[in-house]
Amino acid sequence: MWMWQGKSGTEIGRTLGGAIKQRFPDIEKRYDTYLHHLFDRLGFEQGIAEQVQAMLPNIDQRYRDEMEGIASRWQISSRDQPGDGYLSLNEYWLMQLLADIGLRTRGSGFGVWGTTSASGSPVVGRNVDWYTDESLRSLQAITVYQDQRGGIANIGFAGYVGMLSGFNQHGLFLAHLDSPLRQPDSDPAAYHAIFFAIRRALETSSRIAAARAQLTGKQYASSHNILMADKIEVQVLEQPRASPPLVRTDSSRYRASNPWNRPEQIAVVDCYVLARSPSNCYDSQDTLRWPTLSVPGAIQRWRQSGQSDGHYRDYVRTTLTLRRRFSTPVAYRPWRSHQRMANSYLYATPSVRSA
Repeated sequence: MWMWQGKSGTEIGRTLGGAIKQRFPDIEKRYDTYLHHLFDRLGFEQGIAEQVQAMLPNIDQRYRDEMEGIASRWQISSRDQPGDGYLSLNEYWLMQLLADIGLRTRGSGFGVWGTTSASGSPVVGRNVDWYTDESLRSLQAITVYQDQRGGIANIGFAGYVGMLSGFNQHGLFLAHLDSPLRQPDSDPAAYHAIFFAIRRALETSSRIAAARAQLTGKQYASSHNILMADKIEVQVLEQPRASPPLVRTDSSRYRASNPWNRPEQIAVVDCYVLARSPSNCYDSQDTLRWPTLSVPGAIQRWRQSGQSDGHYRDYVRTTLTLRRRFSTPVAYRPWRSHQRMANSYLYATPSVRSA
């Protein structure tokens, strides 16, 4: 539990960085190993480091200070060379901005509310299908920031300052999912970093509408979906780069090839399904997943994963409830797959009352 009241971003970072280093003494090597495996597949170019540097001025200074504070407690190299066993500051920033430089951050999610939910309250789940290896999977962590006004839970990796999934004390839940478009590259200096924007929205919003207003007020380097839930409802924000963002509900007008007729239910994969959004459901993985994301099927797979599929060896690693200002149960399931893809599953009920 990390308190931010009265502390600067640098102070928070130094405290957090020291605790992380104690828990993961070789964290720099683990991140470097993952980047080496990743760019051994994709190819690492110096232009990537330049792209990262171009985006930094658009990131809130407080988050940059926190990053610098964390890095000050680690052994940081001055050389950008994934696979050398060391982590440079540029490489550490690269980990924070993978979605913004075009890495496929795959995933899927679903939500229920109203009469479809057994509790009557919104329930959401999301699956993270990133390309991973053991070095990154070993760093999965939940980091909680809290002060007297409230707090946020960052569900991701140790030392990850941006947020790919998270929620706050109001029960607001936000999660990033990929939705790539075949578009030409553009100037990275003109765009904001989506994971940091999600964190900012969770720090300052209590309802979907307020978070949505913040997220749609900026331009981003990547096209994506945002799964959003609060104490009342669940929605998806379809946000293509260089096109107007659109809100999707259970009653929206869907594309004919991606029909949806499930009241008080919603699902999301790595493409857009609204009739007015750009058409990009060309990946067979998405076209196959979409019709299977009915809530009964999704929940059944949630309960049976790791038991019915021999590829998933580590299921149900831990279940925790964040108390005090947080009254949200979270079941967190890291696992491994034969393709080294699926690495975590999250289940949250944002509106459960405090015990």
